[in-house]
Amino acid sequence: MSASWRTVGVCFLLLLLQKKVLASTCGLSNFTDTLSEEENGSINTNYTVDITATPETVNFVYQVCEENSLKTACSFIRDKDSMTMVGHDRSQKKGVSCYWEQRNVSRSVMALDIYISQVITRSLSVMVLSLGRGGIAKPKRIIHVNVLYPPNVSSLTVDGHEVDGDYIIEEGKKTDIFCVFDKGNPQISFQLLDKYRYEIKSAGNEEHLSYSLTVWCKHDWPVVSCEGSRSTRNRSVSFLVRCPPQFLEKMKIVNLRSFEELTYHVKAHTAAFTECHLTPVVSDDDSSSNNNNNIRGLSCILSGKPPNLVLSVYLHKQASITQGNWTLNLRNEKGSANTILSIIYGETSSVSVASVPFRRADLTVGAVPLHVRLTFVYQ
Repeated sequence: MSASWRTVGVCFLLLLLQKKVLASTCGLSNFTDTLSEEENGSINTNYTVDITATPETVNFVYQVCEENSLKTACSFIRDKDSMTMVGHDRSQKKGVSCYWEQRNVSRSVMALDIYISQVITRSLSVMVLSLGRGGIAKPKRIIHVNVLYPPNVSSLTVDGHEVDGDYIIEEGKKTDIFCVFDKGNPQISFQLLDKYRYEIKSAGNEEHLSYSLTVWCKHDWPVVSCEGSRSTRNRSVSFLVRCPPQFLEKMKIVNLRSFEELTYHVKAHTAAFTECHLTPVVSDDDSSSNNNNNIRGLSCILSGKPPNLVLSVYLHKQASITQGNWTLNLRNEKGSANTILSIIYGETSSVSVASVPFRRADLTVGAVPLHVRLTFVYQ
């Protein structure tokens, strides 16, 4: 790009910026002062008029630009004949205080002090102090107010529902996340983050971000946060997928002579369950037999905060459980899950409980890897 085109581009951007400023300052420019103040704070200013030798009527007008609308907050008139001041509060609103004081600076000098106290709101952009002597008041001070306020997340919705915490969704269904925020002044950036604090690629603009996802039962259930640095409020949602419970251990071996309570880590969207029982593991030859009579009801407690739950099973209350392999079944309203439980009656010195998934050792002979499966047997 040539230098001339770059100059044109810069001028165009400056023109757009100027139009944006004018659009929020009631068309006023050529500010005499610029003040940066915290929202809900106040600006106290004053204006002094020398009225020692003023035969004309003096009138003072204070105006504010709020939401790009110029309004008169208060005015004072000093009559030339009576030499008295008359004040009017025209704002009809809270947050503005105007008063005047006439004083003798010396024996020969008389002054009129006008005091303004203005509460800072986010909609305020300009304060105008105008003075007239025998005619229309003209601006003497045009104060541009840069209101400072913190950023925050104002809304986080999932499929149109406001959320802040856990939210249950259906497996395989597209889910839409929408975050609305205020970048504050000075502005910051907002982003969507996953549970591992990585940024999520999302769509959006200066006021919102959006993202869609689909989750399955076997997936790592996501957490999505909408955050910004220095934000007074960030929001997040943890997704719980409506699924059958999932055992996180493959197999356990328990010695009932030394162990009474058994615990499992379970992934589920709710701690409510409808069934918890044991059934014996049958061989292929016995698979056709009816095992309903072999169901062993258990005393079970599912506790914790979804999706990370702990299932406590109390085996010592079931004297009819014999040595061997059993299937532990857990059911909720979406279905059931099971895992293998191997029960032994060994000496108390042996291992009382162990999680035993299959383990694989990787060995190398020369350049050829050997894969050896090790199965642990407890006696």
